[in-house]
Amino acid sequence: MKTFLICHRGSLGDFILTWPALYRLKRKLSQYRFLGFGRSEYMRLARRFGLIDDCRDMESKAVYDFLNGKSFPQGMERPDGAALWLTDCDSAASLLRETAQLPVVTIKPFPAIAYHVARYYCDMVNRHFPISVPDDLTFSLPVPDSGEDYALIHPGSGGVDKNYTPVLYCKIAGLLRRKFRKVWFVLGPVELERNEEREYGSETVCKPRTVNELADLLIGASLYIGNDSGASHLAAILGTPAITLYKSTDPKIWGTLGKMAWHIIGGDETEIVRRVRDCLDAIILE
Repeated sequence: MKTFLICHRGSLGDFILTWPALYRLKRKLSQYRFLGFGRSEYMRLARRFGLIDDCRDMESKAVYDFLNGKSFPQGMERPDGAALWLTDCDSAASLLRETAQLPVVTIKPFPAIAYHVARYYCDMVNRHFPISVPDDLTFSLPVPDSGEDYALIHPGSGGVDKNYTPVLYCKIAGLLRRKFRKVWFVLGPVELERNEEREYGSETVCKPRTVNELADLLIGASLYIGNDSGASHLAAILGTPAITLYKSTDPKIWGTLGKMAWHIIGGDETEIVRRVRDCLDAIILE
């Protein structure tokens, strides 16, 4: 089978924002086997949901040599085309173009002008491969609902400036307990490294060890609430009803994508609680 290469080595949230373009590209090139070079854990997640067929760790020496334009990894056939989400990929792109039959698309990870990053990615791919890009980019992967009844709160993110105080998340937990039988806090490696677990000592805390475990937890949830983070992007694109809080980032550029995704922008913590309450009423009605 012919091969098409995907390269991305950014954060989880940034990678997920490529998924609408990647999903449509894979459908367009259905006769090709999609190979992903990137962070191994994130690429395995993409393979799980059918966005790629195989993957290689971006940190391996063979892939490192490829990125520097030295050689393609031994034992692997040269790809017939590629989409490279990399800041510096001229050497790798030149190496691929020596034998590629399809375009080798290089995509800067962030747009030069302010519009939604996922639409920018779709537009860049569409320049070389005619894919259907709808006006409404709302997108969720076709993942079956587990039918469980619990709500999740993810109080962290990679950037401290995106986070509110633990008091806010505990107030939100109180709201959720009026509507859901179980409310759990989700803490990832960043929050555990900052020793944030102590802030939620009286709460039930989940600590998924991998992003695949996180995905399992999100798929089973009836509701998710969190900041602008990779976990929030994953929840929304998996179709979980997801409320994302934007304290310092702009959802017009970085907004989560999902058929059941809500955005709450700025405001003091009292105002945030009121807006979450309104969102909960809307979600339950829907």
